[in-house]
Amino acid sequence: MSLYNPFADEHGDIFVTPGKQIPGIPRHQVKGGVDYWITSELKLGTDVIWVSGQWFIGDDANQNPKLADYWVANLHGSYQLTKELQIYGVINNLFNRKFATFGAFFDPQSTVAIAIPNVLFDHRMVTPAQPLSIYVGLRAKL
Repeated sequence: MSLYNPFADEHGDIFVTPGKQIPGIPRHQVKGGVDYWITSELKLGTDVIWVSGQWFIGDDANQNPKLADYWVANLHGSYQLTKELQIYGVINNLFNRKFATFGAFFDPQSTVAIAIPNVLFDHRMVTPAQPLSIYVGLRAKL
């Protein structure tokens, strides 16, 4: 039942036929990565993730457009300062790609939605991906 799917009837029901894909779960995901020890203290690595398009939550009949597929690249590295102390860094979304990781339907007549332009015509909402982010930290073993 999805009251906010534009293809739902007045009761929020949608006729779903066999073979439809479950919304919110991409059919394909490919993840790969590599780490390389430059020296015995310095390790650098990268990973790349590709996720195929997925149906919005509430679109059990797969009638609306899907979320677009996406890919993202990340970097990470660490340097062992001493046996007990390590400095590390992570760069997520290296190319600062703009994409959505989740989608669902909402009530376009809600008070919050009415304040947003063009929302009365589009029942979809998406969760944007994390933008480029850089983290640096220190690990200590006691």
